Amino acid sequence: TSNLLGGIAISQPTKEIRFNQCIVTYFDSQNSYKPAEAIWPNPNDSGENTILNGYLTIDGNESLVKRVSVSGCTDFNVARHIAQVLVKKSRNQTTVSINTTAESANCIPGDIVTLTWDSLSWSSKQFRVREISLGQYGSMKLMLQEHLNSFYDRDIQSAPSTVSNVTVGFPTIGQVSSLTATES
Repeated sequence: TSNLLGGIAISQPTKEIRFNQCIVTYFDSQNSYKPAEAIWPNPNDSGENTILNGYLTIDGNESLVKRVSVSGCTDFNVARHIAQVLVKKSRNQTTVSINTTAESANCIPGDIVTLTWDSLSWSSKQFRVREISLGQYGSMKLMLQEHLNSFYDRDIQSAPSTVSNVTVGFPTIGQVSSLTATES
């Protein structure tokens, strides 16, 4: 609070940016790089179905599904982890806008900062700096987004089994010969 000028503006995620399930399309290296999907929370997993049902209850039983395609991802667990992080972050993102003293000029977007605000019972609550700009009379305007390390906790599960009885042919290409080149 010693670095804050004025008040604090707080907003919670709305339904438009919050979702209760994420489906990530990736290119499965275990199945000839064909498109596959990883879902979190997966309704077919009893533990994750409990999480999904809790989210649905909070969201008035409205299915809020986010679909993402990650072209560079080739592993089920990585795709599933991306889906998990996206869901957790969408649901727990308190956004704070504050004006601060010039000492905040040391911050850059991406930094993790702490905010203590007694009336909200926040003691060194972590936020990620999203935006920073110059305010009036040398003050700094910061837009912060809640950060919890637990967003990034990872658990590994077995990838769903690939479709059986599929034969993929790999044509044999013979050695190239009799090549010539003419300089022009």
